[in-house]
Amino acid sequence: MARSLSKLRSRAVITTAALVVGIGIGAVPTAAVAAPSGLITGSVTYPAGMSFAEGETIVRLFPADDESQISSTRVRGGAYSLTGLSDGDYRILFDSWRYPVADQWWQDADHFADADIITIADGAPRSGIDVTLSTGATITGTVSGGDSQELIKRMVRAYRVGGDGDFHLENDAYIDDDGSYTLSGLRAGEYTLAFSDGWWDEWWDDQFSVATAARITLADDEVRTGIDADLDDVGGEYTWPTLDDMTPRVGQTLTVAPGAWPTGTPLTFYWDWWDEDGEYDGISNGSPTFTVPAAALGSQMAVTVEGGRSEPDGDGFVSKGTDYTAEVAPGILTSPTPTISGNAAVGRVLTADPGKWTSGTAFTYQWYADGAAIAGATKSTLTLGSAQKGARITVKVTGKKTAYTTTSKTSEQSAKVATMATPTISGKLAYKSTLTAKPGTWTSGTTFTYQWRADGVKIAGATDSTFQPLLAQTGKQISVTVTGTKSGYETLTKTSAPSAKLTLARTPTINGSPVVGKTLVASRGTWTPGMTFSYQWYASGKAIAKATKSSFTLTDSQKGKTLTVKVTGKRAGYATVAKTSAPTGRVTARASR
Repeated sequence: MARSLSKLRSRAVITTAALVVGIGIGAVPTAAVAAPSGLITGSVTYPAGMSFAEGETIVRLFPADDESQISSTRVRGGAYSLTGLSDGDYRILFDSWRYPVADQWWQDADHFADADIITIADGAPRSGIDVTLSTGATITGTVSGGDSQELIKRMVRAYRVGGDGDFHLENDAYIDDDGSYTLSGLRAGEYTLAFSDGWWDEWWDDQFSVATAARITLADDEVRTGIDADLDDVGGEYTWPTLDDMTPRVGQTLTVAPGAWPTGTPLTFYWDWWDEDGEYDGISNGSPTFTVPAAALGSQMAVTVEGGRSEPDGDGFVSKGTDYTAEVAPGILTSPTPTISGNAAVGRVLTADPGKWTSGTAFTYQWYADGAAIAGATKSTLTLGSAQKGARITVKVTGKKTAYTTTSKTSEQSAKVATMATPTISGKLAYKSTLTAKPGTWTSGTTFTYQWRADGVKIAGATDSTFQPLLAQTGKQISVTVTGTKSGYETLTKTSAPSAKLTLARTPTINGSPVVGKTLVASRGTWTPGMTFSYQWYASGKAIAKATKSSFTLTDSQKGKTLTVKVTGKRAGYATVAKTSAPTGRVTARASR
């Protein structure tokens, strides 16, 4: 099975702590006391028919009261010599590694506590500390499943219960290509086994951890067969992590099922892929879910799950990986249908709203009139011109993002593009004057409705094309909203610019007799407060030079004519209004005396 672990970086190297009993080669002796001269020598006899290379058995020396190695030497030519020893009590372990020979404490003991004590006194040598080694017990079986690769050998480790009641690593063996293994050189005692493919451990018999592992009791030289394991299954549960989709795309969120682990195991998730240069890349995000990045495009992805190792004599971690996915495909952009806002009318601006696409998407635009591309219309907005009059408008939005498939979406058609204008108001902006709404030029056949407003607020009932302001509208700005409707076109609304404030103005009257020599006085009536006034007197409709005051004295020049006066009121922000009085009777000559 080609798991992702075959390409893991160095972080996934499994660590195994040193044996409790200190199994190692060439341990450094402790500092010697002054001029130690003690010596222990002896011979080593191997099982019949076995040929050992020089140095394959190590003689390890321990203080009699402390299971901490202080010295070692190799057996050469069937003999050994431990030199430079201080006076004291010692115990010796004969450790034959690599070959199927059982370890033995001198003399013929299985545990440190049962070993005979060897005493050095006054520097006198101790000779004849001889040992005859046996082949020990053997365990065989077959291991299936797991990850099989050239760089990492699958292995079975045998743990033996020591004198302290704890498990200690006794021996290990590689699993052959056909799945078989042989553990030999085992001392009699109680054991359990750990089966490992280099990343994942399973304990005998079909258990997650050493705490629940079954035990195997071995007698001297016993051969136990059929101790088999399946590393893909523990207690009927699949042990390997699996991805929910083996054909991922950039931007897709993947979820990994971590597989079977001991309850409460803290897990770390490594999401891995090869980069474009063939270098291994990835990220540890501590989560079983992951969004595929653009950097993984074209790569095969996998997930490595790491959890704590349950070794009895050390600590470390166990790694399990998913199978590799197919090559990561370009992502698919989230691409809603764009919409158009704005009025479909000449002179108006339409705006394209792409909608909510995948974050980071860059957009380009193309506007169309009745399906034909509008030259140069490649921005998110379009100002409608006369060339689009009567046409239906669409916009095509194209989204692009690195590692995603370029996608285009076209909006729904707009209503036909209409012609419309800003209405104007004609008439005198004064109390009880008649105002008229002029819609301007719209698409032929448009039907209009009207709504008059004072300071932007609708005036109840003022829905004709003409309007005569009342006292309630004085001091307010007048506008009119024109709504145009036509089948096939958008209903459009346009409001005139607000006028100056409406002026309260009364028609002036003239006080006085129209007789030469008499003075006429203009009475302007009630106007908007704060107005400033100017006057102009007329004789039969013709302005009288310099007659610009509120009163005027008649001369012979006005005899036989009628007099009127025009009052003009002005105030900042208000409409300037002129009102002309009714004419007087004809001016007569002054009476003779």
